[in-house]
Amino acid sequence: MQSANDVVTELVRRQMSDINWRSGRSFLHMHHGGSELERVSNAASQLYFGANASARTSLPSLLELERDVIDSASGYLGAQPGTVHGVVTSGGTESIFLAVKAARDRALRRSSRNAVQRIVIPVTAHPAFDKAADCLGLGVLRVPVGSDYRVDLERLVAELTAETILVGLSAPNLPFGLIDPIEEVATVTRSRSIWLHVDACLGGLFLPFLSHVARLPAFEFSVAGVDSLSVDPHKYGYAAKGISLLLLRRTLALPRFQSDSWPLGRYETEGLLGTRAASPLASAWAIFRFLGREGLERAATDVWRTLGALTAGVRDLGCDVLLEPDGPILCITAPQPTETRAHMLRAGWYLGLIRSPPAMHLTVNLAHCDAVEPFVTELGEALKRRNG
Repeated sequence: MQSANDVVTELVRRQMSDINWRSGRSFLHMHHGGSELERVSNAASQLYFGANASARTSLPSLLELERDVIDSASGYLGAQPGTVHGVVTSGGTESIFLAVKAARDRALRRSSRNAVQRIVIPVTAHPAFDKAADCLGLGVLRVPVGSDYRVDLERLVAELTAETILVGLSAPNLPFGLIDPIEEVATVTRSRSIWLHVDACLGGLFLPFLSHVARLPAFEFSVAGVDSLSVDPHKYGYAAKGISLLLLRRTLALPRFQSDSWPLGRYETEGLLGTRAASPLASAWAIFRFLGREGLERAATDVWRTLGALTAGVRDLGCDVLLEPDGPILCITAPQPTETRAHMLRAGWYLGLIRSPPAMHLTVNLAHCDAVEPFVTELGEALKRRNG
């Protein structure tokens, strides 16, 4: 048995080998809003540390927090008051899974046919759609992108058949940071009563706050035909990991799991999980209250400007970017990106890599606002070594 101090010391020692993501040296997986937001998040999380977010009867405050977070996010995403309801989940994968389940359940209620049903998604859609289809016994058809890296709209529409129960689009997609043609597809899916889900896990708390600096395609509930949205407060809401939301129009049923087969009586959950950590919910609620719309707009603007500064710095080095993104994604087309990325990793910078076409991949957030100059400097060193 170890003392408390020894245990904590050991954890600190082990962390020394990790990327310092709070200083902006990681462009994957983590979203850090700075020390002040972290302090607010940690204080709220600690108040609910150990609490079960599913214990709504004994902890009614958690139900209130859920409603507040869902209502706030719905408002940011173009919903009129009272027109949207939702589920708090553990992450974007669970939110997407539940959207596919809700669409599958609606299809089962509408038809007694035994034909294999399928979902249609761009090749750039998150693999969570494939996970959901695998678990629910559905087929998946992925539609390729064109030369502009956006989904082939004509091909996607042509693939919609009587067996299609859901179309999944992104705002934006993770590989390229592009918003799919949601308005155009929604016109078709609405006319055919096909469920349209928008994966806004990455951009749902970023894109709505850029109207004053960028003209972006509409993707949220203001678009007639968008049935559901997934959005992650633990990304550009800077809440503690992990919390996501599935938001649906009130005309659609929430996904439910029910059982009457055990001695304790009826068991029912809206999400996939039973026990759920309450701390991320409290964190999201606190950050929403602390920042408000004005703070989220300021954060999104800072990230957008940082994206522009990184782009300019990369181009000054003689590299370029693959495309002009709609969201906070930068794809750097340096020669030999795999080797260049390896140098950056050795220097303590954690970047992603796109397989096709080959490019280095950065997801930009508030942690990177003060990291532009050191990143560009190190990238310049990597390019010099490659050329030397």
